[in-house]
Amino acid sequence: MLFTLDSQPQIALFSNLLEKGSSIKHFVSTTFSPTGVSCNLSLNVGDNPDQVVANRANLAQRLGVELDQMVFANQVHGSEVALITAEQAGSGAHALHSAIPNTDAMVTNAPGVMLVTLAADCVPILFFDPVKRAIGVAHAGWKGTVAKIPAQTIRAMQGHFGSVPSDIIVSIGPSIGACCYEVGYDVVVAADKAFGAGNPFVLMDMEHSKPVFDLWKANLKSLTDVGVTPSNVEIARICTKCHADFFFSARNGHNGRFVAGIMLCE
Repeated sequence: MLFTLDSQPQIALFSNLLEKGSSIKHFVSTTFSPTGVSCNLSLNVGDNPDQVVANRANLAQRLGVELDQMVFANQVHGSEVALITAEQAGSGAHALHSAIPNTDAMVTNAPGVMLVTLAADCVPILFFDPVKRAIGVAHAGWKGTVAKIPAQTIRAMQGHFGSVPSDIIVSIGPSIGACCYEVGYDVVVAADKAFGAGNPFVLMDMEHSKPVFDLWKANLKSLTDVGVTPSNVEIARICTKCHADFFFSARNGHNGRFVAGIMLCE
């Protein structure tokens, strides 16, 4: 993962998507402005909505797009994948009530529509099929991970666009890492049900009093199980709790959200 250095707040970019040139735009936003004003991009955490919309507009301007091109979902830690059309551009961008309801992943093949997912320790995931020219985003907390939402997103791209999984490029963004993500018994049970007892994604080590869950490896497993080529997947490997100076982290007490997004260019 690369960081732009020309101004603040910085934008993080994935190498595997940058290789696709001008056919797409993508980004991961970072946390704070140099003035100390929060760059929270969520309308669902109690911040002044006018400030949040202003933050979103500033981000859009930085990216060279219009805020009305962005699509936000009302994320509920589920596994629903929504098909987004050109007419839905701008959904949720200015107001929470217009967000795509009860959705944690979105796919589209409409150029000029930027799909956006919010995160603060959960895993933001971007998808790009350069053959069928289709994109997707997913939000995977532990519930989305055990529900295998990245695999559901791949299946949605297959069903809607005829995508071949081995063609799809996937970028797994900053999130809480196994270095920090202690979980309870309910998560252990859910992970065992999803990935099998004794799976390598829930671990015990000497540094933690509770099990830790490796969201990055678990989501990679979901992707490869449905035919995504491992070499087509880039994992940022940046823990949001360890790097709370760059990314919002709920485990560090942050109330805000950063975002990741992707758009097909005309």
